[in-house]
Amino acid sequence: MILLPLLVQWWSVWYPGAEPGGGGFVAQRMLAARDERHSVGGLVLFNVAHYALRPWPWILVALSSLILFPILPACVMRFPMWIRASSIRTWVMRHVDAVAARMAGLVTASLVSAYLSTMSSLLNLGSSYGVNDLYLRFFRPQADEREKVRVGRLITVILMVLAGP
Repeated sequence: MILLPLLVQWWSVWYPGAEPGGGGFVAQRMLAARDERHSVGGLVLFNVAHYALRPWPWILVALSSLILFPILPACVMRFPMWIRASSIRTWVMRHVDAVAARMAGLVTASLVSAYLSTMSSLLNLGSSYGVNDLYLRFFRPQADEREKVRVGRLITVILMVLAGP
């Protein structure tokens, strides 16, 4: 029974790069900065945004759900064995149809933007690894900036094709 809260805690704070070694994401962002001052500033900004600002939308949604649906916590506390998650979802969906129709565009836009943000970060990360760690090291160490940009774009396209369905 103790395993579920521990796994939820791990899942809520885990970020690829937050491990003690720094990880590839954070290291790549730091190494791509103009100088050490920009690197440290970017890392501090990321940590503040990731750990102090990012959880607040979730907290506000949870608190507003307690105001909008005051009967749900009472039902769950009074009848914990009888209330199933599916019946709660059905009750909530029946009562938020009007709000859901107005919010569908915003929810869709937020999901698409989150997906595109993640994909662009991973494609840029893969492209920079491909150029700096493969192309410059093994093929053309003397490549100029224009050639590196061209190869980076080519690697991005290749990664998109390989990652596609």
